Amino acid sequence: MGFLEKLFKLETHKTDVRTELVAGLTTFLTMAYIIFVNPSILGDAGMPRDSVFVATCIAAAIGTLIMALYANYPIALAPGMGPRRVLDAMRRLEAPSQLFTLTLTELEGLRMPAEAAQHVFDGKARQAAEAETARVAEQQARILTFECAEYPERLKEIYDPPPVLWVRGNAALLALPSIAVVGTRHPTPYGTAMAEMLSRDLAARRLLIVSGMARGIDSCAHRGALSARRPTVAVWGTGIDVVYPKENRKLADEILASG
Repeated sequence: MGFLEKLFKLETHKTDVRTELVAGLTTFLTMAYIIFVNPSILGDAGMPRDSVFVATCIAAAIGTLIMALYANYPIALAPGMGPRRVLDAMRRLEAPSQLFTLTLTELEGLRMPAEAAQHVFDGKARQAAEAETARVAEQQARILTFECAEYPERLKEIYDPPPVLWVRGNAALLALPSIAVVGTRHPTPYGTAMAEMLSRDLAARRLLIVSGMARGIDSCAHRGALSARRPTVAVWGTGIDVVYPKENRKLADEILASG
């Protein structure tokens, strides 16, 4: 299946924006924190409230990439440009490609920091974006910008949605009804079994399981979905070229192979 993996801290991508992007996506994943107890699945087993959180996340975006990539992407790589600054600047343009025709004064008029405006004006931002795009292609991945049809609609509703996502796998999965299963990295044997069982049963009922591929509950959630022969989405805080923890390399390969 696919990774909506974050994507945001590629070792080759060292701008300050990555921290804000991670924060935005984390907000998306944890926006509800709804404790999910479904008697039809759990029966009389019950589940400790602190063992696993399940947040409801429904995405409704389908389609393909559009031409805005080479405008949103370079400006997102410019120093000092957080998510809101990027999106505010892009909304002031008649077309994304206009970014590359502006004077330095006009770029500063988009309320960009002086350093970021100079970075774009000198062509460094576009060069960085082209180099990063080549690296992403080497990873058999892709980039989604805020304007892409496949960018999750619910993610757009948070205060500071990330302007760029790095994705591996089938991005169309992001449009499916989904549910996030996250929890402690040190679960009890009971919590481990319950997380995997819950995820398996939900996946079998056509809900897309979303988690972070961390040790513990997250890994159990992905394995549960895979045991139901269903795809699952892993959201990473490292980068598409960094599997962490390392022992999850096999799990990562299985997730990609599932869809």
